[in-house]
Amino acid sequence: MSERGFAQPPKALPEKPSRLLKKSLRFRKKVGRVKFFAWDGFIETSARFARGDNEFARAGLTMAQCRLVAAPRVAESPAALERKVVEVVEIKSLSGAWSGAVLTLGEVVAFHIDERFLRDGRFDTALAHPLARCGYQDYAAVEAVFALARPKGGGDGMN
Repeated sequence: MSERGFAQPPKALPEKPSRLLKKSLRFRKKVGRVKFFAWDGFIETSARFARGDNEFARAGLTMAQCRLVAAPRVAESPAALERKVVEVVEIKSLSGAWSGAVLTLGEVVAFHIDERFLRDGRFDTALAHPLARCGYQDYAAVEAVFALARPKGGGDGMN
């Protein structure tokens, strides 16, 4: 095992962001938005598209207008968050060199919830079956949700 915890060293990363990544970051910073939604058929949108191509049409999804963010959202999604970019962080390695990864932080400014997924005024995550990317080509679907009470003062800012 290497000193970085990998059984085999990872592939070398570029010292500077790729042209494609730079374009993506410039676009995110320019429009000041990020969006999140979960839906069936999302995998089609992971293909490369030329600027201006319609990912919605290719994936067979319907565009819905957002209230505070210029980007459209997916109408079929049980929930959608509208977020505006707060900061884009280039992640560094332990040596201080750029790792090849970025973290985009945003603030939620609006949300959309299909009322069919509300139970007692709360979004029923298990009913929506959101997907989580686990890595490689693996995904997980939320099938059940459970609550765990925190110990007194745990995570609530109270002593």
